[in-house]
Amino acid sequence: MNNIILKAKGVRTISREESINLQIPQATASYCPISNNEIMQTTLEQLDKNGFSVKSEFHKCDGSRQKFVGGFIISGGNQEMDIMFGYKNSYDRSMSAAFALGANIMICSNSVVTGEVSMIRKHTGTANQILTYGISEGIKQLGDNFINIEKQLERMKEIEVSKRICAELVGRLYLEEEIITSHQLSAIKGELLLESFDYGVKDSLYNLYQAVTHSMKS
Repeated sequence: MNNIILKAKGVRTISREESINLQIPQATASYCPISNNEIMQTTLEQLDKNGFSVKSEFHKCDGSRQKFVGGFIISGGNQEMDIMFGYKNSYDRSMSAAFALGANIMICSNSVVTGEVSMIRKHTGTANQILTYGISEGIKQLGDNFINIEKQLERMKEIEVSKRICAELVGRLYLEEEIITSHQLSAIKGELLLESFDYGVKDSLYNLYQAVTHSMKS
């Protein structure tokens, strides 16, 4: 889940239990803490309620144990695609709480949050209620979104792309958009030359999509 990034000192992986057991700061007139437990419990309860299961998860914190990111890989019933839920949060007011949900998401502690469904919320007012409500509603939409994504992926299999088009698109991801790193650029090239899986199609937009997705795991 290298597309969920915590930029801080002393970043380390922690368990779900560690994350939810860390001391939550006191609320004030201008500050509403959002606990990691609220985020995770709401997510897991709504996934179960809507018939989804968690395949894997990860959670990280910084050295001060005040900044957090994490995510769940959700089984959508399609062997070719899973859905991801990612979140970020802080107990020291250093960054807003946020979540993103979808087949392709990006969360970074520097404020970048993207996905088919996403929300960023400062720790003010009734932030905890607003964020957990957003998570609940987002997961309810997950079924319809998943069907739409499946249709888009099937359409990608029908679109042929040449080596030149692949080079232009991947080059833009690297040079213009700065979405991928030089290491990921190399991984995409390797995957296009020798695919890790048999996708049932060749030289299509779907193959390029899978190569880019595969590079994000490296």
